[in-house]
Amino acid sequence: MKMKIENNDGIIDIIYDGFLSSLIIKEPRIADWPNCEGTVARYYACFPPNPINRVELKNLEENIMKINSIEDFVESGFTKLLKSGNYEFELWEDKSTEYLYNTSLINSNKTIFNWHKDRIGKYRVAKPYSPNSYYPYGRQLMFTEPFETLDADRINHYENLIVKGERPKAIVIRFVNMIQEDEDGGQPMVNTTKYVLDGHHKLIAYKNKKINPHYIVINKLADSDTKKRVNSILPKLEKLLYPYQQEHIITWGIDSIYNPTLEFTKYFDSYMEQAPRIEEILIKRIYSVSRNFHSRYHEIDLEKREWFENRLTNFKKRIDSKQEELTFTYYCRNDKKQKHQKIDKWETIENILNQ
Repeated sequence: MKMKIENNDGIIDIIYDGFLSSLIIKEPRIADWPNCEGTVARYYACFPPNPINRVELKNLEENIMKINSIEDFVESGFTKLLKSGNYEFELWEDKSTEYLYNTSLINSNKTIFNWHKDRIGKYRVAKPYSPNSYYPYGRQLMFTEPFETLDADRINHYENLIVKGERPKAIVIRFVNMIQEDEDGGQPMVNTTKYVLDGHHKLIAYKNKKINPHYIVINKLADSDTKKRVNSILPKLEKLLYPYQQEHIITWGIDSIYNPTLEFTKYFDSYMEQAPRIEEILIKRIYSVSRNFHSRYHEIDLEKREWFENRLTNFKKRIDSKQEELTFTYYCRNDKKQKHQKIDKWETIENILNQ
């Protein structure tokens, strides 16, 4: 069933900017992006939960329990929580499904999360812990509630219902870029991960009883206007993502997540002004769009080219005017290894890029 929803006050949204995807329930709850390290693996971060995220969902709990069809789902009032957009709803029954759990304390425990942020400092790139990652193959659901917070009694309640023959429905959401014919196969996903909105206890109960889960899939459909630019969610994640996570997203995704809004421009300029380390790949990406550094990356969008050129100009000023040392990470073709070099002028970087 397809439906156009017009509700700017909706609390649930899913955003995909071409590189980074994020689930919003009033506030960002989870984000994931490509690891860009020679595989199709993706990194993900589940943010410390906030009680306000669950209030409206709990108010619909009685209606959700009665869902047995798409029509029941629409009548439950759940769609009133969704942000404006074009949607398609599907009922998936008895589908073999893999769960991606949020079990890391640095994600789910706010005290440790804040300690971690404080320890590594703003825009430092140390990685005291490895980022969570997964391979997007087959049918997967990503938990958005910390696994250790689930209630054993509630799981047992659903186990009893399932044993009696009932099939309670979980509710998940994803952003759909294109039709994916075979989600059971070994192909990497072409749409975003399916994030669990409601039904974590139900899904665990299904797993404990070795029965494939039943769930409603909310597909938020991509805008038919392919030229319409999606505003990146990254600036709103600044206080939630660790510095090394932001560094990875900016370095590998800047030409996809770019948008000329004031919010994003201020965020990116601040990053480039304060980052103690910059990777060669990021400068090449900025250079290639602004100056056609590599002809195969020729950029015909004049607004985008001008934006990147201005960012490059600002970055040069940081180095040349402040005489401030910056660590530049690059691959040395002569030595065939990655190197780290202290830089205090743009000319040095330019020489490295042209080596």
